[in-house]
Amino acid sequence: MSARVLTFVITVIFNINGGFTDTEAMLYMCFSILFIVTLYQWNKASELSQEKDRRIMIQQMCQESYEQLLIEVRNRQHEFQNHLAALQGMCYSCQTIDELTELQSSYCDRILVENKYNKLLYGCNSPIVGGFLYSKFSKADEKNIETDYQISINPKKNGIDEFELIEMVGILYDNAVEALESASRKKVNVNISEDNGMINISVDNISPFISGEEMMTFFHRGVSTKGKNRGIGLAKLQKMTEKYDGKIITENKKIEGENWLSIKLILRCEK
Repeated sequence: MSARVLTFVITVIFNINGGFTDTEAMLYMCFSILFIVTLYQWNKASELSQEKDRRIMIQQMCQESYEQLLIEVRNRQHEFQNHLAALQGMCYSCQTIDELTELQSSYCDRILVENKYNKLLYGCNSPIVGGFLYSKFSKADEKNIETDYQISINPKKNGIDEFELIEMVGILYDNAVEALESASRKKVNVNISEDNGMINISVDNISPFISGEEMMTFFHRGVSTKGKNRGIGLAKLQKMTEKYDGKIITENKKIEGENWLSIKLILRCEK
C-alpha cells in the first residue's frame, strides 16, 4: 500500500512539473530505492516480532498444560498405596479365581486408562511438546476419540525447532480427529521417534479406503481429508517438510481387519 502511495506522489509531481531533470530523476530513484528497502526491513521486523509473540503465547499455553499434567501425575502417585490395598482386598471378597482375575483385570485396566498420559513426561523431553500433546489428546478424549501413542524424541539434541514440530504434529492430528468425529469407531495412533539424524512422525486413524488419486489431492490448497477448503494445513505441512529435506508417505493400512489412513513424515534433522 505504501509503495502505491509513493508511486502516486511521484506521478503527480511528474505531471505538475511536466517531467524531471536528470538530477531530479536520480534523486527520486534513490529515494524510491531507500523507501522500498526501509519498508521491506520494517515489514520483516514486524513479521519477526509477531512470530516471537506467537511463540511466547504457545509456550505459555503448553507450559500450563504440562504443569497440569504434572499435578495430575503427582496426585495419582499418592493414590498408589490405595490401589495396592484395593487389589489385595479383592482376594478376600471374591469366591473364585475366575471372579478374582476378572475383577483385578478390570481394576488394572481402569488404572492404566487414568495414567495413560504419564509417558509424555519422559518421552518428549520437552515441556512444550509434552504440554502440547497432552492438551490435544485431552480435547480428543472429550470427543470420545481414543489416542494411542509412542513418543521418544529429544528436540533439544536433534536440532528440530520445537514449535515447528508441534505445528506439524498438530496439523496431522487435527485432520485425523476431525475425520473421526462422525465415525462409529474413533481411534488415532501417534508415533514420534528419531534415529540417526532422522525424525519419524506418523499419525494414523481408522478410515474408509482412500484411493491413491484422492491422496494426491490432500496436499493441494483447499482440499483435505476433512472436506472442502480445509487443506491449507496439509499444503503448509508439505512446505515445512521440504525445509527439513523430508518426505511424506500416505497410505492405507490394514490393522486387525480395519482400514486405517496413515500419514508419515520423515525429516532430516542432524544438528
